[in-house]
Amino acid sequence: MVSKQPASVAEAIARRASRRAALALAVALLLTVALTVVAYRSLVRPLRRVLALQRQVVGLGPSAATGDELHDLRSSLETLERRSRDRQELDNVFLGRYRIVEVLGEGAMGTVFRAWDPKLKRGVALKTIRLGQLAPRRQEEFIDRLLHEAVAAARLSHPNVVGVYDVVEHEGAAFLAMELVEGISLQKLLRIRKTLHPEEAAHVGLGVARALAAAHEAGLVHHDVKPGNILLGFNGDIKVTDFGIAQFLNDVSEDPGVIYGTPGYLPPETLRGEGYDELGDVFALGVVLFQTLTGLLPRLTRSLANTVVDGKESEPESLLEYNVSVPEDLDRLIQWLLAAQRSKRVPSAVVAARRLEQLITRHGWKWSPPTGGETVASREVEDEERVEHSRFVRTRVLRSSGGTGRGAGRGSADRGTG
Repeated sequence: MVSKQPASVAEAIARRASRRAALALAVALLLTVALTVVAYRSLVRPLRRVLALQRQVVGLGPSAATGDELHDLRSSLETLERRSRDRQELDNVFLGRYRIVEVLGEGAMGTVFRAWDPKLKRGVALKTIRLGQLAPRRQEEFIDRLLHEAVAAARLSHPNVVGVYDVVEHEGAAFLAMELVEGISLQKLLRIRKTLHPEEAAHVGLGVARALAAAHEAGLVHHDVKPGNILLGFNGDIKVTDFGIAQFLNDVSEDPGVIYGTPGYLPPETLRGEGYDELGDVFALGVVLFQTLTGLLPRLTRSLANTVVDGKESEPESLLEYNVSVPEDLDRLIQWLLAAQRSKRVPSAVVAARRLEQLITRHGWKWSPPTGGETVASREVEDEERVEHSRFVRTRVLRSSGGTGRGAGRGSADRGTG
């Protein structure tokens, strides 16, 4: 007879060991969870609070979760440091003439501040433009060019153009004091409303056309007409800003195959390397009007590569495909502005303004300026939402068998000044 007692003892010992192992594992898991909670409460959550406060101080909205709070915090601290440096330099350059109130915007080349002129009792916008990426010997040359552009813009006195009050050069940077428009940019307004009514779009287009006509007469070409450079005042003003900045950056570029501008607003001939002139501004006006009425860019400009096809660019589509409320006469005018071939395009900003005036009179349209409430609404979405192709970038010109492009055989875009 064989005894079963040793087997039962072994089984009992195995069961006790298994229970102890399971208990140890459970305790380890509980400790891990407890340590994670403690770490989150003592480190991660406070860090996220610091990051949120830091972004609020910098003037940015809530950030999307990136999973790298340290990177986000470092970025916001760098932004704060850069703005602080720009603010200090503005105080030094203008000898404390202006009292800086807040940051209005920022790009890779500088910062825009809201300021107060206590001597003349008026608000101003102070803008810094930096050329630190250039060698010192070239900085002076291009600063001179920028100052020339700014002086030319300052001489342009027109109700639809943002005025330039003062321009100063200091240690490889330019500092501009400009008219402060109390209102909202067309870009921010489109983020809220998506589209405008035809009467609103026509009035915006008329203001921009008049500004361009005055500038062209004075020998100035804008080079970067887009919603972000169109300011809508609460008092009813419609003004265009940043004349000549894109041309200045094209002069700075040492790569003949690169142009500066905003993809989606550049005319086909420019992307072929044939230059940019007054008719480029006219084309961009058409893009702006198309976008304000449909919320989209024209099919012709949605892809850099599609804008050039052996010199046989497709003509713009009718706005009625997207918005049936657009009157046919306004639709025809916008298609004329957007003609891919220069010879078929509206011949000048003067003609564009005249046609828009006639159209507005015919329909009896009135201009209703935006309200302060829309500025508050725009701040809630501006950090996360982007109007398509709204960034000012370096764009490589396209080459086709029917054009004279100097660049590579395909389009490319690199993030630029914003």
